[in-house]
Amino acid sequence: MLPDDLITLLYDWQRLAGAFLGGIFALLVAWYVAKDARAREERSAAMVAVSALLRFAGSYRAAEIKAKKDNELEDKITLAVAGLFALHSPTISASATAAMQRLLLVNAHLAAHLSLLEMINGEIEAALSRWRRDEEQFSKGGEKEFARNLQSMLADAKTIRGGASRMINHAACATVLLNRLVLSRFPTFHRLRVTIWRSGIDKMCREGLRLGEFRKPIPWD
Repeated sequence: MLPDDLITLLYDWQRLAGAFLGGIFALLVAWYVAKDARAREERSAAMVAVSALLRFAGSYRAAEIKAKKDNELEDKITLAVAGLFALHSPTISASATAAMQRLLLVNAHLAAHLSLLEMINGEIEAALSRWRRDEEQFSKGGEKEFARNLQSMLADAKTIRGGASRMINHAACATVLLNRLVLSRFPTFHRLRVTIWRSGIDKMCREGLRLGEFRKPIPWD
């Protein structure tokens, strides 16, 4: 027979152990629910962001193809790209920008690409605003020439074309990371894989961040 004191002690320890394990289980459940909710939010944000980036890239590539088809001189191609892009480029909406902001904590490299996208987009928008204002005044006033001189417009055109080119490279890298780390069914596998072996796109994207420019266009396919 066990002494009454020992039985009481064992009973108290059993209650403490049960309370401790119950608390741990409750914390694990709360952690899992929070993680699952965050994953759903990140997937929704990633789908909005990827859709906006694909539209932006598609608009730029269409403008490049048409401008090169209709012109031969590089300056004329640049002016044509800027004009087409000013007319048809889909702006990155406030909802897409907010979605990108929510994804900054997913990965450091993804955050860098998304932040640079936003910064370059601001630079382009200023030049696009001037370009659209020129075209609006030209179409309404019936003038034979634009109010600004060609060199000023060419400078803005180079800003638009060069900035858009950099943007679609950062967009391609961001899309790859979003597909792997957020939209994939196996994000942990991709995180581990990149620490062991990097693909050609991984190397090109990291080099672009390190150098501040891309030596070659990032493939989307």
